[in-house]
Amino acid sequence: MILYRGFTGKAAAVFCVAAIIFIGLYYSFVASLNRQKQEFRADAVAVSASYRSAMDVVDGIATSLSALQIGRPESQISFAQKLIDSYPYLYGFGRFGSLHGSALTDSVLNQSSYDIEGGSSVWWLDSTGTPVTAAQALNANPIALEQRQLYPVTTYYQPSTVASDRVQEDIKGYDLGSASELNRAVKSAARLGKTEIVSGSVGRSDANNVFAIRSFYRGGVMPHKFNERLEAMAGGYWLEINFNELGLSPDLMQTIGISLKLIDGESEFLADHSTVLHSRQMPESELLFSSWLDPNEWISSFQVADKTFTISLSQNRGMTLESFLAWLFAVAMLLSIVFAIVALNTNRLKAVRKQRQQSRKLFLEQQRAAVTLLHIGDAVISTDIDGNIQYANKAASEMLEVDAEEIIGSPVQSIFRAASDLSQRVDDSPDRFGADYYLSDQVISSDRYLLGLDGHRVAVNETVSPVHDADGTRIGSVVVLRDVTAEKKLTEQLEHQINHDPLTGLANRLNFEKRMRALFDEAVSDSAGHALCQIDLDRFKQVNDTCGHAAGDELLNELSTALSERTRSEDLLARLGGDEFAVVIENCDLDAARSLANRLHRFFNNYHFEYDDKVFPVRGSIGLVHFDPSVVDFTAVTSAADAACYKAKHGGRNNVYVYSEDDWSATDNDAGENWLPKLEQAIRSDGFVVHLQPIVSAQSGQLAPTGLHECFVRMKDPDDDTNLYYPAHFMKSAQRFGLAADIDRRVITSTFEFIAALPQSYAAQCFSINLSAASIEQEDFMGFLENQLLRHSISGSRLCFELTEETVLNNFDAAKTAIKKLRMRGCKVALDDFGAGVSALATLRGLKIDFLKIDGQFTMHVDRSSADECLVRSINRFAKEMGFRTIAEKVESQSACDLLVEIGVDYIQGYVAGRPEPMSNYFRYADAA
Repeated sequence: MILYRGFTGKAAAVFCVAAIIFIGLYYSFVASLNRQKQEFRADAVAVSASYRSAMDVVDGIATSLSALQIGRPESQISFAQKLIDSYPYLYGFGRFGSLHGSALTDSVLNQSSYDIEGGSSVWWLDSTGTPVTAAQALNANPIALEQRQLYPVTTYYQPSTVASDRVQEDIKGYDLGSASELNRAVKSAARLGKTEIVSGSVGRSDANNVFAIRSFYRGGVMPHKFNERLEAMAGGYWLEINFNELGLSPDLMQTIGISLKLIDGESEFLADHSTVLHSRQMPESELLFSSWLDPNEWISSFQVADKTFTISLSQNRGMTLESFLAWLFAVAMLLSIVFAIVALNTNRLKAVRKQRQQSRKLFLEQQRAAVTLLHIGDAVISTDIDGNIQYANKAASEMLEVDAEEIIGSPVQSIFRAASDLSQRVDDSPDRFGADYYLSDQVISSDRYLLGLDGHRVAVNETVSPVHDADGTRIGSVVVLRDVTAEKKLTEQLEHQINHDPLTGLANRLNFEKRMRALFDEAVSDSAGHALCQIDLDRFKQVNDTCGHAAGDELLNELSTALSERTRSEDLLARLGGDEFAVVIENCDLDAARSLANRLHRFFNNYHFEYDDKVFPVRGSIGLVHFDPSVVDFTAVTSAADAACYKAKHGGRNNVYVYSEDDWSATDNDAGENWLPKLEQAIRSDGFVVHLQPIVSAQSGQLAPTGLHECFVRMKDPDDDTNLYYPAHFMKSAQRFGLAADIDRRVITSTFEFIAALPQSYAAQCFSINLSAASIEQEDFMGFLENQLLRHSISGSRLCFELTEETVLNNFDAAKTAIKKLRMRGCKVALDDFGAGVSALATLRGLKIDFLKIDGQFTMHVDRSSADECLVRSINRFAKEMGFRTIAEKVESQSACDLLVEIGVDYIQGYVAGRPEPMSNYFRYADAA
């Protein structure tokens, strides 16, 4: 009995232990499965929320792009790019244009491309329904134009950062119409006016993602009628979604199966009425007992853009071998309950923490779009249907100097302080920007000026775009303000510099010629006529040589003021260059013009210029010509004024010479004939000498030798070899009589002979030679240059040829050809006197030059003129952007030199670096340098 009881007790104990083990194992296993199910449901909720959030964000982006597409292109592209860069699951972004049957005219058929920001191919259908390119269509007998279907064409703007270069290249020019599902989605999006979600491929074998397609319409307004929207569609945007880049936990995604479907019918669970957008197969299980157990499943539905989606998630159930052994050991040791409680609580905390992390991540993604809009550079204001402000970003608050929170609910027109122009005058027509201006159903873009609280002016470009709901009803407006103050000021400054002399502020030669040509364009046969008075200062060179250029500049400024006071307000006083002035006298007879000329002459008779205790009796030679623009042309008048001034100067100086009727019919040019025999004799007898001036480097912050020299030509006086004429004396006459090219050749020959005779130690020296317009226009000039190079065995790398800005502008095609040929021979090319005509900025892009020489009229006094400094900085910065090296000419003071070095010019030329010296002194000054 005792033994039985002992056995029974042991058996009972064994049974109890076995039961405990079995029950513990069973309940542990059940608890493990329940925990898996709970974790799975938490993960499923987070994954579903991630997919739904991604779809909401994509729909919001597509809607924003569609609403803002008719604003400024650079703003919408920048805005879209920032959004795409913010979301890794956006695989790509594009914009497509729409071609309809009526748009595919014969002219379009003959084109091989359709230009939409990148050049997408144009496709249509032939009689078999096959896409045919424009090039193939010439031989393919396409169907009639009216039978062609709508065919959207894709332009690839901006891929996301996950797209490889090969993917970008494959997608460019892809035709949405070649994919039936995408084509259907495009048409559906156009008809519904909403975001259309569809799965499809863009021709890549490695991607089959989901597309969000949103249309926009011609004129920026979606038609109210359903059947008119497809015809009015102008294009749209597509965003490609890669759900593999949602940023979900990699460990989670390795154990879960996903199926995202778009429900096409009313029932969201009918497989026959759904389209699979994204799927991921559930991986094979390595868990114990998984083959005996059904997997965990979770199904949910949600709506985005009026579309119903279902998401199904599945996960295998079971236990790992390690977990099973651990649970068995724990139960056997009767510690399984404690361990289960601890493990259950730990896992529950992890699940809660993971869920919170997912929720915060989704919240941050939703806020990123709002933060991006808040911090873009343009001011953005949105209003309701009545024009009251609903939102203003940070840029709007700063530009308008208001608190964004305080203006919410205020009428949008009430927050602008407007001025009509840069003079800060209050706008005389405030109704233009009244309430109705911001309630329009059309996109409005205009330039206007706003005043800050301290009175400063801000030039803005304002775009007002209506916002419509899905039914096409306007529900508000978006106002975008872009600050264009800097562009406006630069334009005004450049316009002033183009038309005015930088030293005196008078009209320059360009402005003078515009005014004169306007008189000829508006010529009236019965008018009193007009007059041109040309003034050439006498003894101006004496002032410069005695007291320096600073005294000459002060003289020019003093004379500019005095002459302005003695001319009529309607007359144009211009400085044509150097010491030459002109007065355009409009609507006057000869007697009135002669009276004004005599008044100026009397002024010069009594005028004395004082500088540094020196007194100079500066006089003026005045040439006057009265003309009828309906009888003579512009060239004849300017030539007559030049001839009259010349006769006044050579008739004893300080005279007034009135061009008479006899002068009009005369054919002689005394001014030119005085120089003609001298020029011809100098050319025959080699009466020209070459001087050299060094060009030093400023790149290291201090002046340093470069081995670069400019060649200057001088002409010997036939009557006195010690007297040399500068180019300013004879070059104008040389150009008039067609001798400029002969002088160029003399200079080239002399310079080449000099270079060939230099010792080998000077082989690195480079010499710059000026070329006239006549030389670059001669067909045989390049042949002459080639022969000289071969004859003297000189490398083109030792030569630099300079063309003036005026020569290039007036002979652009010939100059461009000459520059190309010179560079082919290894020669360098410099653009001289740059800045005299700022119009050259537009033409420099077509030129291949090495140096850009800033005109001396800007560099001489750059240290004393803020306007000159601003212009030199702009030219230097422009040259660096174009890849040119800059040379500052006529630098005569150390202070000007120091400022130019600080500005960053590459080279300095002028008296501060060295004066021109004859070639015979070359070794002396070269060694000294």
